[in-house]
This record gives sequence, structure tokens and C-alpha cells, in this order.
Amino acid sequence: MGFFSKLFTAAPAPDPSLGRRELVRVALRDTLNFHGIPSTWLGAETLASTSRAGLRGIHCRILIKQWVPDLLLHSVALQQSFTGRLIDSDPKAGTWLMGISWQFALPDESVCPAMNQRSWTTATQAPATPAHLDAAAAPVRQPSPATVVNNAKVDLEALFAARDQELKRLAQGQQSKTAMEKTQTMFRRTEPAPLD
Repeated sequence: MGFFSKLFTAAPAPDPSLGRRELVRVALRDTLNFHGIPSTWLGAETLASTSRAGLRGIHCRILIKQWVPDLLLHSVALQQSFTGRLIDSDPKAGTWLMGISWQFALPDESVCPAMNQRSWTTATQAPATPAHLDAAAAPVRQPSPATVVNNAKVDLEALFAARDQELKRLAQGQQSKTAMEKTQTMFRRTEPAPLD
């Protein structure tokens, strides 16, 4: 009886976490390719996780393998791009992706800058940011409606001026053609007189 019960028992259900782990790996690879980031700079670990409500899912740990300060500066945007790509691949990813964390996994930490001795909470000692970051962080000012109308008016006037010049040029060409036709009407074609 034991042999037959083993023979006819249902196969265990496939582990959904295997497919999800592969989805995380592919989504990170595609995100890095899309943004032109070498795959040697970042990696990912997937960890089984359970929410407080008892739902099972995956926690993704992104491993920073290369010290690139600009990469840290854009890490939030990179994470948003990664989660967006993951949700595009599986719309239910929001239910099973329990969280994302970042971990430094650098082969050599001596390339990283040392911690300075300043107070991080004092506003007067805020760190200086490079000029290109100040420009990027500056809020984008929307032009006022009056400016938009004025710019549209200037553009229309430029278009009308270009059209007027083209019409003038065509008119001058037409006048010279008409003058030529007038001179041609002075000399009419002659035809031989019929012989009677």
C-alpha cells in the first residue's frame, strides 16, 4: 500500500519564489542596461520574507560592488526605475516584493572618503554641492502666462515676416515673368499667308 500511495500522490506545488527571484534578477539586469550602468557595479540578493499579516514574499537587497559617488546620488531614481520595471514584468510584484535595501559589498573600502568631523544638523555648515547639482536641484520655474503669450506673439511675427518675404520674392519673380510676357506680346508669331 505504501508503494501505491507514493505513486499516486500529487507532485508538490512549484515554489513561486523561484520565478520571483528570477524576475528580480532580470529586472535589475534590464534596469542597469537601460541606464548604461555596468553590471559589475551592482548585484542583488533575494531573501525570503514574511509580512506582519503573514504574507510570504521576497526582500531584495541591492549590493553596491563599486564605489561610484554619482551612483549613490541617483540611487533613489535607480530604485524607482528598478521597481517600475519589476511591476511592468509582473503587475502583482507590489504584493510579494516586501522591501528593498542597499548594502555595501565593496572589495576595497579604502577608496571611500573618510567621515569628517562636522555637525550634520547645523544648517550653516551644510555641505557644498557641485555647481551641476545645484542647477539640477533648482526648481524648474514655469513661465507666466504673459510670457507664454509674448513668446507666441514673437514666434508668429517671425513666421509672418518670413511669409511676407517669400511672397515678395514670388511677386518679384511674377513681375519679371509678366514683363517678359508683355515684351513677347509685341512680337507675335507670324504665319505664312495662304496661297490662293
